[in-house]
Amino acid sequence: MKEKIRKGYYHRIKLILTSKLNSSNKISDINALAIPFEVYSINIINWQIKEIRKMDAKKSRLFTIHKMHHPKAKVDRMYLPRKEGWRGLIQFDCTHKTSTIGLDKYIASTKDQLLKQVHKYDISKTLYSIHKEALKYAYELQLQTNDVEMQVTMPITKIVREVKRTAKMQAANNLKARWKGKPLHGRYVDRIQKEDIDKELTHKWLQNSGLKAEIEGLQLLLRIKV
Repeated sequence: MKEKIRKGYYHRIKLILTSKLNSSNKISDINALAIPFEVYSINIINWQIKEIRKMDAKKSRLFTIHKMHHPKAKVDRMYLPRKEGWRGLIQFDCTHKTSTIGLDKYIASTKDQLLKQVHKYDISKTLYSIHKEALKYAYELQLQTNDVEMQVTMPITKIVREVKRTAKMQAANNLKARWKGKPLHGRYVDRIQKEDIDKELTHKWLQNSGLKAEIEGLQLLLRIKV
């Protein structure tokens, strides 16, 4: 089943990348048509984190082959919002972690007796335990999932959404910090924080509907030298 998902995922990405759509539309279509092909299998198929990262790496290579990403550009920059100067692509690695954390929070907090038994069994498992994976991912993201439970009247679904939102935001901050820590690529992050820079206008060109993929990829590379 994993191999079928991989093949279908890569096939959809290739079809979109070889189309005549502009850059922003290709990203949107990959997020809407290709990414869900694998995301819906999270916590149903026992994906290992190394398998997920391998798929993200191949996706990056496909972007490079089809001139959507320059070989020397920072890969992390693909996975954050376009309005902030990034590419706006959904990362399977991040989605897997946030979904696992959210599912564990839901099962652990629900009042349904059957799901409580599921949670109890899941905790006792040695391999493929959602609870243990969620704890590991929360630790990696430095996430305190109990913070959103202060409002006891909050519905469980709202708590889970808040946990996932917080996890996603923390993952994004980690990507930004890793990018900023690069000697060359980090110079751009420092520069746009200056008072004389209008961030909205600086990144507005990325939302241009007529922007070609190869032009966007090259411009994003050149801007690291600002």
